[in-house]
Amino acid sequence: MSRASYTQVMSGQVDVGWASVPNNLEAVAQGKIRIIARGNDVPELRTQTIRVNVAHLSVVTSRKEALQKFTRVYRETVDWMYAGDDAVKAYADFASVPEATVCRLRTEFFPKSSIWPDTITGLDGVMEDGIRFKFLQAPLTRRSSPSLSRSPPSEALSVQIEFWIPSASPGKR
Repeated sequence: MSRASYTQVMSGQVDVGWASVPNNLEAVAQGKIRIIARGNDVPELRTQTIRVNVAHLSVVTSRKEALQKFTRVYRETVDWMYAGDDAVKAYADFASVPEATVCRLRTEFFPKSSIWPDTITGLDGVMEDGIRFKFLQAPLTRRSSPSLSRSPPSEALSVQIEFWIPSASPGKR
């Protein structure tokens, strides 16, 4: 939740705010606010890939070796992130958050399986949304879009939008 949204929730201007983690996890830990719902509570979103690494087909064709190296190093980095506490300290320093918050992020919000780069899930639903919202005229297929099958592995990441309300809700909430 942004600083403005947090202020609005805490001052009673709005009943519910939202944020992506790690924003406001310290306020949750302090009991100032609580999580009432997560994007992953919606079954259709729980396993849907929402982030991918994308490259233009000309780059995939002309820089194949570099993309293979990137993908290999990406996997190694994900392995390192979950192998011990070095990554916890590094991210805590980078994000200026306590190490306990980073541990919570890693175990509760971003398990290794959710960021492993070799799986794309929920593509049929994405195609349906693309058609409904007029980004696509018809679903893409491997036949109509052969580059889909040549793309390097993409990043699968579960939805991590959180909804927040104050822990001690004053008045009629």
